Amino acid sequence: MIAKSKTPKPATKKTKPVESEWISPTEAAKLIGIDGQTLTNWRYQQKADQPRFYTKPTRYRRSDVVAWIENHAVTFQS
Repeated sequence: MIAKSKTPKPATKKTKPVESEWISPTEAAKLIGIDGQTLTNWRYQQKADQPRFYTKPTRYRRSDVVAWIENHAVTFQS
């Protein structure tokens, strides 16, 4: 009986998990750095500068939340 030599498996690249394009209000609040209830209040108060939301249950587009954060960044001067 001839022993079969095992051929090494090709190395696989470890990839970062793909981030979902749509995120929950809790995830959006964490990205912004606020409490989830604050985001809910903003949504119900129809604040002009809130991230847009889509569908039910409420979902935010991650890129919209990131853009909102960038547009509302506070810079400090020393």
